[in-house]
Amino acid sequence: MKQLFGIKRMKIFWMVFGLCFLFVVLRFPSLFEPNWYGDEGIYLSIGFGLRSGRQFYTGVWDNKPPLLFVIYALAYGDQYLARLFSLIFGLGAVIAFYSLSKKIFVKNSLSQATSLFFVLFFGLPIIEGNIANSENFMLLPILVSANLLYPVLIHFSDPFLKKQKLYLFLAGNILSLSFLIKIVSIFDFAAFLTISFILFFHTKHISHKSVIKNALVYTKKIIWFIVGFLSPVGISIIFFNAIGVLTYYMDAAFGRNVDYVGWANYFIIPQGLLYIRILLLSIFLVALFYKRKSFSKETLFILIWLAFSMFNSYFSYRPYTHYLLLLLPSASLFVGLLVKSSDLSYKIKVFFIGFVIFLTAFSHFHYWSLQKTVSYYINYCHLVSGKIDFRTYQSFFYSRNPKDYVVASYIKSHTSPGDVIFLWGNSAQIYPLSKTLPPGRYSAAYHIGTNKKNVLETEVAIKNTRPKYIIITPDVEHFPFDLSEYTYTLTIEDAQIYERTF
Repeated sequence: MKQLFGIKRMKIFWMVFGLCFLFVVLRFPSLFEPNWYGDEGIYLSIGFGLRSGRQFYTGVWDNKPPLLFVIYALAYGDQYLARLFSLIFGLGAVIAFYSLSKKIFVKNSLSQATSLFFVLFFGLPIIEGNIANSENFMLLPILVSANLLYPVLIHFSDPFLKKQKLYLFLAGNILSLSFLIKIVSIFDFAAFLTISFILFFHTKHISHKSVIKNALVYTKKIIWFIVGFLSPVGISIIFFNAIGVLTYYMDAAFGRNVDYVGWANYFIIPQGLLYIRILLLSIFLVALFYKRKSFSKETLFILIWLAFSMFNSYFSYRPYTHYLLLLLPSASLFVGLLVKSSDLSYKIKVFFIGFVIFLTAFSHFHYWSLQKTVSYYINYCHLVSGKIDFRTYQSFFYSRNPKDYVVASYIKSHTSPGDVIFLWGNSAQIYPLSKTLPPGRYSAAYHIGTNKKNVLETEVAIKNTRPKYIIITPDVEHFPFDLSEYTYTLTIEDAQIYERTF
């Protein structure tokens, strides 16, 4: 018996090892990409700024909670390290997903198939898994939390054990870390709450007499998860209040996201499209609750999580492909549902739902491309084999990228440590590439130009810090600040360089 158990463990080990190896192979070229992606440029600038002594939100800024900034600060504003951290987080997510899939499907063939699907889409750049964006770091805590929750939620209507309370609390803690990377993890929190509620009443008959009693029992159980989730958020609020930037933290991490979401969701009224999606999600969940006894607990877990993940991906209604990364775990498990059932009519229904998901994702998130995914690896192989030079390699990602590198090289060779420059453009990667910092907390022109307040704040910062150079790139509107203390020096590629004269 021990020998059989040992063989089984070895098979699992080699399966996980194979998945991890495939993931590393798919992600390996990402470690050597040029510094080309705008969001990463901002995060790298923030990380470098924090390591240089600047303060959260008042010295550096983006509309994100703090943990992403911490990750980039640990990378010291270096893209290779940031991508390496993303790779390590990704490996953890692969292992956590396989573990969750094994808990749900039990059969090796199903857990292997769903895990392979997950690895392929997470490892390939087709939905921007190669970029060290928030979503890449969020998946690990979400999946670890799901691993802790699933065995508890599947028996949520049974009497509780002490260790189950601990699992719920820890699951909330860990999921909260994802929320502190990007607040859209609140939808995973809502998904797990909804799953717990429906599974608690899975086989129960609801009557007027029992509803209050059952509600109290449910609340006593789920409160451990809620408190666990809120605890790290509360600690972050206490911390930022202690260092005197709580208002800035709340505005950046939470307040600014209301405007961000509202921009693309306008339909007849502000947030009109968002309200429609909330209505559709609510109808789906009510229908699932009403028909809950017709589904297994495993199926309910996957369908509810998938519904909230879809809502999450379309929350801001912007077509940024990396939003699909948060849909990937539940979509991968959904593939397992399709393969699992032997009922043809059930397979057709599940396939239809999957087809609708794929069709809507393909039509809305139009930046993904299978052809470009293949070219991505060809481009890397050509660079390694010497068939193309680095400038051609850079241009594959973004035509402006070689120009940014030339500008950054000039700035780096003409500045000293601690010098401040000001970039009027959206290639924020010029700051970390040149080892310089912006005069204020904003490192991209589109953040500054959001409103007059930001423009005035940046104008004051320029007057106070007196940047050594001002760089103006042609990808933004007219320069809105005074240049009387600066002299035009030269144009590098298409970027105008102005140097402070006195």
